[in-house]
Amino acid sequence: EEDKNTSSPGQPALALKKEYEMAHITFHAPRVAHIDLGAIVRTKVAEVKDALARRAEYRAVYGELAAMTDRDLADIGISRGMIADVAHQAAYKN
Repeated sequence: EEDKNTSSPGQPALALKKEYEMAHITFHAPRVAHIDLGAIVRTKVAEVKDALARRAEYRAVYGELAAMTDRDLADIGISRGMIADVAHQAAYKN
C-alpha cells in the first residue's frame, strides 16, 4: 500500500494514512470436566476414618497380645516376636 502524503513543498505534512488489516484470533479454553469437590472430600474423610479404625484395631490386638505371658502366647501358637505381625495381619489383612 502506498503512503499518501498531502503536503506540498514548503508546507508541513498533514498526515500519512495507511490502512492495515488486523488478524482476529479467537482462543477457546478447553472445557474442564465438572469436579464434585464434595465427593472427593467425603471419599478422603472415609479413607482417614478407615485408616484410624485399622490403626486402633492394630493397637488393641498388639496390646492384648503383649499383655499375655509367654506361656499363654505359646498356647495360641505364637511367640512374642510374632506379636507385631499378628496384630498387623488382624488389622490390615481383612
